[in-house]
Amino acid sequence: MVFGLCIAASFIGKTARAQTGSAPAPRQLRAAPSTWALRPPPSKPTLVWSYDGSVPGPVLEARQGDELALELMNVTSAPTSFHIAGMRLPNSLDGIPGLTGQALPPSAQTLLRVPARDAGFFTFGPADPAAASEQSARGLGGTLVVADPKDPEVAADILLVLKDWQVDPAGIMREDFADPAARAGSGRLGNVFTIGGLGESRTLSLAPGSRFRVRLANACNARILPLKFDGMHPTLIGVSGQQSAAFTPLHGEMLLVPGGRFDLVCDLPFDARPPAEAKIRALIGGGFALLTVRLSEEPIGSPPSLHEIGWLSDNGLPAFIDLSRATRIDCQITRSVDPNDARALAAADPARLWALNGKSGDFASAPLFTLKRGTPSVVALTNKSDVPIVMKLNGHLARLLHPHDDGWVPYWVDVVLVSPGHTERVAFIADNPGRWLLGGRILEHLAGGQFGWFEVL
Repeated sequence: MVFGLCIAASFIGKTARAQTGSAPAPRQLRAAPSTWALRPPPSKPTLVWSYDGSVPGPVLEARQGDELALELMNVTSAPTSFHIAGMRLPNSLDGIPGLTGQALPPSAQTLLRVPARDAGFFTFGPADPAAASEQSARGLGGTLVVADPKDPEVAADILLVLKDWQVDPAGIMREDFADPAARAGSGRLGNVFTIGGLGESRTLSLAPGSRFRVRLANACNARILPLKFDGMHPTLIGVSGQQSAAFTPLHGEMLLVPGGRFDLVCDLPFDARPPAEAKIRALIGGGFALLTVRLSEEPIGSPPSLHEIGWLSDNGLPAFIDLSRATRIDCQITRSVDPNDARALAAADPARLWALNGKSGDFASAPLFTLKRGTPSVVALTNKSDVPIVMKLNGHLARLLHPHDDGWVPYWVDVVLVSPGHTERVAFIADNPGRWLLGGRILEHLAGGQFGWFEVL
């Protein structure tokens, strides 16, 4: 597949680093139609929906412990919702219409007061299962960076927000947001890619031996992104906005799922010289560079030690989950219609193509499970279909367990990839009371009924 590329915005500013001072005034966030040149001329600018006219979305900044005041205005033609993915918030702020409140009607506005409990970086956008796939595909979304007192010192601090779009050669967005084949299949995969970060050149110029930081967010509806780090030593320090044990990705390769976020520090070789370059590449289509680092002639005085990379703040997450005491829940994820069977798709309810434990998404039905507050819990997610799915856990962060429950990966997740015919187990402590969504992060799957809810009492 050949992709068009559209470039958008930004370095992480110094204001995103931990500091003292008064809380910021309310920040207006305006969800509205706008236009953006997703294809070069002679194609016309594409009609999109965006926050503050920004593609692929604005970057909000806060400091850990602050209250972030957001004045959300809905200038679109449909009710919308607002969810911050990965940040543990009170249930009333989860932004799931029908479960934790109501959608914001057109021409309405509301003031959200968000306690920045967790340091890290997070994505935000619409989350109503019935509407999120269309509104995200039209462009609604953004990123929140909450400064960490343990943020490492680096030569550059970069955020890359990755998103794909379905746009025809004339620049017109495809309007088949409710396509049942996409809902039952692999989701809506775009043919134009936007990369938020560094302006049009997407290049840095750094001295050999320099260390820089890059935060990567996958804002695509459905695309799973294989990433490759060439000419540098990457060290992962955070996943899903939360700290990770520092480790080097095997072969310099990583897989970033929809809704996923990676936080890395990257070291350039001390002995490298021009014209050598370092690149972070997306291995889709023919492959292309997300970021290019050009080397200056002279190295820095001495290279930073790899052992100097410290952990980010743990945000109060537990160091241990007692699996021997865990409540165990099986969650079978099934699909009712083959996406290649046009006749069956035409006859099916497009909102009920998927089910969790036999129930298609319905907030009026009983919860999938109920947990007492403080309970260690293990959910086994089994994908009974022939397409990859990505499941998202709201209100909590989980450890992905090893296949035999003999340990867990050294980072926290709020989204997990479940391959066809496989089971993944996630463990968490049910410490956030309320009614919480468990559902597909491939947003077309979510719209097709791939969700349920659980309760923490």
